[in-house]
Amino acid sequence: MGCPCCKPQSKGQGQGQVQSEGHKDDGEEIFMDLFEDPKAYAEKRAREKRAVALAAAEEVAAKEDAEAGRLVAVKQLASASDAEDCRPDWKFELEKGKWRSYSSEESMQLDRYWEAYTTEVRNGNPNPPHVARIQLMRKSGTIDFANMTCSLGGSRPRTISRDVIQPDWLSDDFFFEGFTSIMSAAGVEVENGPDEVFDYRFNQDYRRATFDGRKTLKRGGQPYDLPIGWKRFAINIQGLYSDPTGTWIKDDDSGWAVAYHGISKESLPN
Repeated sequence: MGCPCCKPQSKGQGQGQVQSEGHKDDGEEIFMDLFEDPKAYAEKRAREKRAVALAAAEEVAAKEDAEAGRLVAVKQLASASDAEDCRPDWKFELEKGKWRSYSSEESMQLDRYWEAYTTEVRNGNPNPPHVARIQLMRKSGTIDFANMTCSLGGSRPRTISRDVIQPDWLSDDFFFEGFTSIMSAAGVEVENGPDEVFDYRFNQDYRRATFDGRKTLKRGGQPYDLPIGWKRFAINIQGLYSDPTGTWIKDDDSGWAVAYHGISKESLPN
């Protein structure tokens, strides 16, 4: 006689084949996707096939680069502690004359490969390894330091550049330390890292700027005054509000109004 508290096991259970209630197996899930939105399913399958083909092509290219001596080896990289005090700022050309910076961590990673490449050049190597394959902006990137180009996820190569930012007391690290300290004093513990909370690529420094007489700017149809005399740290808004494209943050009237909150240095922790 079976226990009234227990359900009898179906055939195959107890052998690693137990399924939770409401769980769809892969075949059923595929069928439901196809049934509910055939076009979206076809586009999803096409993206998956392109991703597989791209990964295979990148694997072949990486092997060819390594065999030809073009690939910068990890063992050639200097340790992060060997980096100079000045912070590198690597950028890519988004469109003609318009540049965008990589994150601070990505810039540091690029710089380690750059230093390995330039070391070989200084040592007189006529054919120095000059290709790096690393993750940038959550995509697989191929960087050619000899030609100063970068291709992400199989896209066309974009021109890249390297700048060096001189040390500033109001650095990203100092700001985040102050931010977490103030939040902690308010009873809120910051659990995420700096690049999850902020997007330092879009920081703007207006401390030495002066008002140039331009008419008042507008964001989301509302007046927006530049924070002259302040340094603006950008919040990471990627993917917020179920809008991965960020249309809500557009500069025109269709976007949201934008505000900022200032903290004087006297309020920051010592």
